[in-house]
Amino acid sequence: MLNVQILAVSANTTFSQQTFAESLKLPYPLLSDFPDRKVIRAYGILNERAMIAIRTFFLIDPQGAVRPPAMRVRWWLWLAQGLLIVASYGPARAQSPVSSLLKPLDLVGYSSRTTPPPFGGGTVDTRHISMTGLRGKVVVVNFWATWCLECHGEMPVLERLHRELASQGLVIVGVNVREKKDTVRRYATELGLTFPLVLDPDGTINALYGVVGLPATFLVGRDGRAVAFAIGPREWGSAPARALFNALLAEPAAGGP
Repeated sequence: MLNVQILAVSANTTFSQQTFAESLKLPYPLLSDFPDRKVIRAYGILNERAMIAIRTFFLIDPQGAVRPPAMRVRWWLWLAQGLLIVASYGPARAQSPVSSLLKPLDLVGYSSRTTPPPFGGGTVDTRHISMTGLRGKVVVVNFWATWCLECHGEMPVLERLHRELASQGLVIVGVNVREKKDTVRRYATELGLTFPLVLDPDGTINALYGVVGLPATFLVGRDGRAVAFAIGPREWGSAPARALFNALLAEPAAGGP
């Protein structure tokens, strides 16, 4: 019987690679080598520019000997091989009470107990928001920009959710991607947005969360776990979304009853 173990090493942050793995439902483990990249350097992959274009494979035999990295393929070939492996060997995923509520919204759930990376930042109205300070709340982190047409349709819906459910423990946090404060302030005034809008002028928070397109939305439970994410717009004011938010709001915070 063929016994092959696959381990992927990523130069991205742990949460960023977890988001990637969950979106593809990869069955094999991914190791984050961020930020020191000690593993990558130990294996002699020193060309940072080349790393972006290709993936390097090392074969290790049962005796622990490392074969030369003779197999170098372009990223799309590696991805295709990974998808084939998923189709053939994908494991059964553990179901949580809210898992059945994710599918109607086409959300990707996190199969393991993943904690989103903490961040803090200043808002457009000079407040300071941090994920640590929001522990015990259900948090919707929405990445957006004023030039994003699909974001424009979501913002009024998120505002309504903020006004209606904030008293029950729902927090909407909009993270603006690489725009100036005055631009964000004008946009917020035009749409009547009152939920916190965090500024991310250098894209640091964007990189932490591995955002690859806008809008991107991450749901965090009261206990601080990453619940699910979506790339692209969703019907956040729909009945399925309300059912999901109600289920998350009904959960106790960590250490609760």
